[in-house]
Amino acid sequence: MSDGKCIVKYLRLSLEDEDMLDESNSITNQRIVIGQYIASKQEFKNAEVLEFKDDGYSGTNFERPGFQSMMELVRDGQVSTIIVKDLSRFGRNHIEVDTYLEQIFPFLNVRFIAINDNVDSMKYESGMPGIDVGFRNIINEHHSIDTSVKVKKTLLQRQKAGKYMGARAPYGYLKPDEDVTSLVINPETAPVVRMIFQKYLEGMNITQLARYLNEQKIMSPGQYKREVLKTGVKKTTEKYIWYPVTVRLILMTETYTGTTIGGKWKVASVGSNKHLKTKEEDWIVVEGTHEAIVSKEVFDAVQEKLELNSRKRSKTHNNNYPLKGLVKCGGCGQNLQHVTRCNPHFKCPRKFNAANQDCVTDNLYDDEFNEMIFRAIKLFAKISDDAEPVLELQKAELKSKVNGAAKKIRDAKDSISRYKHQKTELYMRYAMEEISEEEFTRKNDKLDKQIEKETLAIAQMETEQSEAAERLFELPPDGRQCLTDLIEGNKQLTREIAVTFIRGIKVYNDKRIEIEWNFADELVKYVEQVQKICS
Repeated sequence: MSDGKCIVKYLRLSLEDEDMLDESNSITNQRIVIGQYIASKQEFKNAEVLEFKDDGYSGTNFERPGFQSMMELVRDGQVSTIIVKDLSRFGRNHIEVDTYLEQIFPFLNVRFIAINDNVDSMKYESGMPGIDVGFRNIINEHHSIDTSVKVKKTLLQRQKAGKYMGARAPYGYLKPDEDVTSLVINPETAPVVRMIFQKYLEGMNITQLARYLNEQKIMSPGQYKREVLKTGVKKTTEKYIWYPVTVRLILMTETYTGTTIGGKWKVASVGSNKHLKTKEEDWIVVEGTHEAIVSKEVFDAVQEKLELNSRKRSKTHNNNYPLKGLVKCGGCGQNLQHVTRCNPHFKCPRKFNAANQDCVTDNLYDDEFNEMIFRAIKLFAKISDDAEPVLELQKAELKSKVNGAAKKIRDAKDSISRYKHQKTELYMRYAMEEISEEEFTRKNDKLDKQIEKETLAIAQMETEQSEAAERLFELPPDGRQCLTDLIEGNKQLTREIAVTFIRGIKVYNDKRIEIEWNFADELVKYVEQVQKICS
């Protein structure tokens, strides 16, 4: 070829394909098929050939590193032809695939070849593939969904059998080559795990344990993986670095008792990189699957001690921090950070940023700030002789918000389902040549924007629903007693009192403080009603 552009071989293999043991779709096989095809074509003789691959990436998601690197060259005008073994290797999202084949590649003057599907864009007068290719893309997408279901079932069966499905063995164990779904004790690191459990029960706290391990020059888990197992990729500046969070993670890992736990996470949707944490009752727990490093009794004793220390910290934290999440910087809008060491105080995390000159620069110390807010709450509460109706109005409003958000979320999800159905029908009409490409693109883009709008709305409503439910949960069940005690001269600001009256606080650099009260309008209406009755 004389245009100076290169030919690109694109290879892809997903985790689902690996689990299905489809040798014909392996990276090696794809490379051979494409190489033989290029060698058989005189037009490709002496052409520069580059290869991009994505090993372990789903075809329904185009955010793949190899694919994105290839597209950078395409956009720079350095690629003349892209060759894949078949369309499913390029992608399994039929809308996305069609967009590339019918719009992007023709616009960029890039030839596309799918060998096994007999697709060559140069054969079409318009530079676009035929209708049958569109149907094949739809089939490929459904195949991806079906494959995902099969893989999930296989994974579930393995988890129920107690197979270890983690990518790497936990620190203290190894995965033998003959069975990578099992664990065996690592004689080099298992004693370190035992020592961590033992010293924690003997009285060392987590920070002291991390310091002790560093003093003893014991390799951290990350360093051990990188230097000994040759599997780590993250480099550190120091050779031996143990952090308290690493020690805590080891102390909380039940795998060390010989138990395998699966199903802690699930993929949000087919092709998605997002993983959602599952409820503990949905976990798959199988005991006695491998040799234990610590006994169940030792592990339970450690968990009890961790929980006890956590409750102590939580109790102290809550008593000293009644305004959690309520105070924002009036300059940048960021939540003020609460610092608990030494003299507890609030500070703006962005105050040293030159771009945020309006941020609060002074620290707000708890004693003075809490007392100031407490006095404001007392004045607000004294507007009414009986605060009970105020709290009931607040509860009713919050319940209305929760229920209203739930209905809006359901409606938005229904709309998304309806738009997706319309997209499928629209494509079928286009495939049957009932509408033009221009009309299909215009209407398809409009539907995509509507889906995106509803998706963003759902995320916003879910946040609002969660915040309203949390505030409702924090309200005292006996509002009359709580608020009456406050009016009569309670001497301490509590979390319960704060969330009952305050929706938010903004602090400005000029010393101004703005308090957004919960349902101030309802309180005014209540007082007006009382005044009418009394008159």
